[in-house]
Amino acid sequence: MITAVRSTQPLFRSSPALVPALTRPESHADETAFTGDLVLTASLSGGVGIPAAPVTRHAPVKARRPIPTIGSGVTIKRYGHGFHVMGQLAPGLVRDLGASPEANQALLRMQADAAAAGISLIEVYGYRSIAEQRVLFRQSDRSGRWVARPGKSEHHTGVTYDINTTSSPFSGSIAYRWMKQHACEYGFLQSMSWESWHWRYDPVAVKAAVKRIQGPKKR
Repeated sequence: MITAVRSTQPLFRSSPALVPALTRPESHADETAFTGDLVLTASLSGGVGIPAAPVTRHAPVKARRPIPTIGSGVTIKRYGHGFHVMGQLAPGLVRDLGASPEANQALLRMQADAAAAGISLIEVYGYRSIAEQRVLFRQSDRSGRWVARPGKSEHHTGVTYDINTTSSPFSGSIAYRWMKQHACEYGFLQSMSWESWHWRYDPVAVKAAVKRIQGPKKR
C-alpha cells in the first residue's frame, strides 16, 4: 500500500513506480478511471496505449499571480458529513503559472490525513507545461475531448492534480468517496463531473460555496 507522509518543505515528487498513460482498456476490471473509451492509469509498466509526456515534478516556480479561481458556476452538494464541490475553470483563466507550493502543501496535508484514515491518494499528474501538453496532445486523437489542447489544460495552472488510488476504478473507490466528503476541507474541488480523478485547488471558490450552503451563522 502506498501512503503519504507529512513534509514541511514544498515537495514535487517523481516516482518510477508511477508512470501515467492514457490507454484504451482491454478489461474494465483493470481500469483506474474510465471515461468513455479512455482510461487514466498508473502502473509499473505504464499500461498499453498512448504514452504520456514526461511529468515535470521539479518545475521551476515562476513569479506566480494569485491562484486562479472559478468565480461562478460552482456546484455543491452535501456528502456524508462534508461537501462535494465541483466547478471547471473557464478556459480564459488558464495560464501557465508553474508549480504552486501552496497547492502542493495542501495536497500533502490531504494525503497525510487520508493515509491516517487508511486511504491512499496517489498524485499521478500535477503541473504540466504547455510544451508537455503539446506532446501529449499529439499522441492523442487530437479531438480535445480527452486530452486538452496546449494552453487549455488546467494542469498549466499548477494547482490541478490527477489523483489515483490502489484500487480501481477510482470513481467507485473508497478514496473517491473520501475526497467527495473531505477534499473541500483542504481547498480542493472536482473540476469535471466526468473525471473523478481531476481535482483543482481553489480555496476561494470552495470557501464561498460552503458558506453559501451553510447559510448565515446564528448569533
